[in-house]
Amino acid sequence: MKQAIIYLAAHLFFINMLCAQSETLIVFRHADDFNSFDDWNIGPYSYTLPDNSSVELPWIRLNVAGLERADLIGQNFATWLSNDLNALPLGHVITRDPVSTESTQNPFSTIWPTIDQSVNTYVTDLPVSVTLFNDLNTILDDIDNNGTSALFPEQNYSTLVCMTWQNLWGFDNNGTDTFDPGLFLGSIAPTTSFIDNLGKPSKAERMYVFKNFNNTNNRFDSLSVYDIQDNGTLSFVGSDNTLSNEDLSENSQLTITYPNPTTDVVVLALTDANLVGMSYAMYDLQGKVVAKGLVTQNNTQIGMQQLALGTYILKVNQNNKALKTFKIIKK
Repeated sequence: MKQAIIYLAAHLFFINMLCAQSETLIVFRHADDFNSFDDWNIGPYSYTLPDNSSVELPWIRLNVAGLERADLIGQNFATWLSNDLNALPLGHVITRDPVSTESTQNPFSTIWPTIDQSVNTYVTDLPVSVTLFNDLNTILDDIDNNGTSALFPEQNYSTLVCMTWQNLWGFDNNGTDTFDPGLFLGSIAPTTSFIDNLGKPSKAERMYVFKNFNNTNNRFDSLSVYDIQDNGTLSFVGSDNTLSNEDLSENSQLTITYPNPTTDVVVLALTDANLVGMSYAMYDLQGKVVAKGLVTQNNTQIGMQQLALGTYILKVNQNNKALKTFKIIKK
């Protein structure tokens, strides 16, 4: 009996170490504008915040598509956080709006269904951190270009940032994407080149997920990117991870698993990596090894045809040192 208890405790500890929810920073653009200034829905438009205070906007400036998109995000955000991202509940929201002098309150209108606890039950008792901005008692912080206002304001919560693309990404120059690494996304990402290669985000259709905040350089060591599908699911785009290991190149490597979720095979892709001594192991949630092997090339296919539907943990190692852990879903 004593051995059984020790065995069970050890495996529960193993599962907890692999699957523990983490503080996560989620970023996306606001939804669609009205097509014309003539379409403005003149306010005032009032919202009741989770702490029962209220905020009043001069007008709401999302078109029908934007309102539908905002509702889609709000209805599915809890599932994304808990199931897809393994993140802690939302406890803080950052946006520039509402501001009485602004002409558009799009970001606030976009994130409202997400912070409405009647829509999204995976929200803690907001506000966790309150900043009074222009005398508006809101749960929202102003956001600056270099990202310093989005460094985790509180522990044990996830944070949502919603902003215009000018602040998240940069400005268009004659229709050309001009990503500015000094603006918000570039200033907190592990490497700016990864974001730059993705192209400018299109409205609230792409989500940036930051984890593992690094106090040394005020950046996050992990960035994953997802497309928000029209059916309310997330489609994994890729990830950029800074891995601290002396066997890796100075600029680290790009580590991606795709497709995820998968039906039969997952590909482990490593760029600019020293593959000497590199291996992988896949575990089920009981801690049992279901697949393992050596990584001898930049793209390694891992078969999952024989595995049951469910969630698995893929660990990448080099010289017996853990480099990266992925959650893989077989559907």
